[in-house]
Amino acid sequence: MNPLNYPITEEEYQVARKIHDKGLALLEQGKYELAVKQFSEALSKFPVWGTALLNRGLTYYYMRKFELALEDLNKAIEFKPSSANAYYNRGLVYADMGKPEKAIDDFNRSLNLNPENAFALINRGLLLVQLNKKKTGVLDLVRAIGIMPHLKYNLPYEIQKLIDRYNDGLAI
Repeated sequence: MNPLNYPITEEEYQVARKIHDKGLALLEQGKYELAVKQFSEALSKFPVWGTALLNRGLTYYYMRKFELALEDLNKAIEFKPSSANAYYNRGLVYADMGKPEKAIDDFNRSLNLNPENAFALINRGLLLVQLNKKKTGVLDLVRAIGIMPHLKYNLPYEIQKLIDRYNDGLAI
């Protein structure tokens, strides 16, 4: 599938796809430098490919190269504004950069596109609690746990207690 009708043949696209898929395998193995090289090579063949930009941006995020991650994620959103994952990943970058309002905006956008994204709900909820908007944040956390119950046990103890207080009808 050729997004944006970029001038690329099906054969060229399939070559770029194979290179991209090698990058995904390297990303999953935690071989970030090598993954970036594969994604970059795929993008040299197909520079408007939102998925490759998203995955290279995510890899840069894991490498804590936040500015490079934002560059790629912004381009991914430009080429594919309906990508809930691109907004979610950019929200993660903003959160780690200490920009909670921008992160929340992106988690909101991601959730508008995919309301069942439990990870966007968890991250938005945690940021809202941090910003002292506890009730709204806990509502997000409760909703996320309703989607993926096991997530509760990955949350900090203090957050679990807030959720328990909410579920017991107590003030939070």
